[in-house]
Amino acid sequence: SNHVMANEDSAPLVAEFKRQSLAPVWYGIHGHGARFRPINVASTETGTSFTLHGITFTAPIFGTAALNNLLGAITIAVEIGMHIDEIAPLVRDLAAVSHTMEIKPTANGALIIDDTYNANTEGVIAALNDLKYVNRAKKVVVFKEVIELGERTNEDHIAIAKIMAKTTNYAVLLPSRMRQLMYSTL
Repeated sequence: SNHVMANEDSAPLVAEFKRQSLAPVWYGIHGHGARFRPINVASTETGTSFTLHGITFTAPIFGTAALNNLLGAITIAVEIGMHIDEIAPLVRDLAAVSHTMEIKPTANGALIIDDTYNANTEGVIAALNDLKYVNRAKKVVVFKEVIELGERTNEDHIAIAKIMAKTTNYAVLLPSRMRQLMYSTL
């Protein structure tokens, strides 16, 4: 049979599936009805661990957005027939996605978060908020811009800059159309 998997943490997705009276296999971190919802989630600068269906997972990923992506992959794997206990050892060796909330500790104690490639505002804000789980004296974000936002471009970049101001010590904004607007917000 055909299955549809969807992230229950996405309000627009939930609304659309309800509108169409569809019942996907839900996954998500915050959704209470999700069939694949982790518990005991712990994030640090070296990775994220969580329990899912009684199995402990540890992956070298950082942030809520990365965890939701991993949950989606686990959901698909289980739905196509893999046993969940077979999946846990496989995620231990995942490679971080280059330039997407990539953690780079430095010798002087700073923690650099390289987010020079990003796909959407919600993911960037979620990852910045996840910095509260990292216990370091210095936090530096390297950021360019989120592209293709249309009418929301200025509003979204102001929101990102406000979160950066609360969660980091330094923001390095690479040349972009939004750089000046973001600096003025910081």
